[in-house]
Amino acid sequence: MSKRISKMLFSTEKVELGNMTALKGAISILKGAESNADKVATDFEQSISKAGKSYNEVVKYRNIIYNFAYREVEGILKTFASNAKELGVKPDSISEYKEAVKLQKTAFEVIKVLDDYKAPQST
Repeated sequence: MSKRISKMLFSTEKVELGNMTALKGAISILKGAESNADKVATDFEQSISKAGKSYNEVVKYRNIIYNFAYREVEGILKTFASNAKELGVKPDSISEYKEAVKLQKTAFEVIKVLDDYKAPQST
């Protein structure tokens, strides 16, 4: 075999080996990227699921506050005010009545804040 042919074969082997090293490196990087992407996607999905559960809890307590503040407390305040007036007493002169009115207003504000929350959604 001539030196020229031998040199060409050796060069070809070198090129092939160089390409093989690059291919193996690419394979390693791609496997790592895929593994990391799977982990990140799984973490994201778990976070969305957890956020969804938390959001459902917010909605649940928002509804409890809403029902109590608008239905129960409203009726209690009206009944108390009516009874107080029948007795010739101004409802606003009773500290508990004023406190209940104040807390009901706070409940209305809390409801508004909670109503602004949006359900988390994955993309």
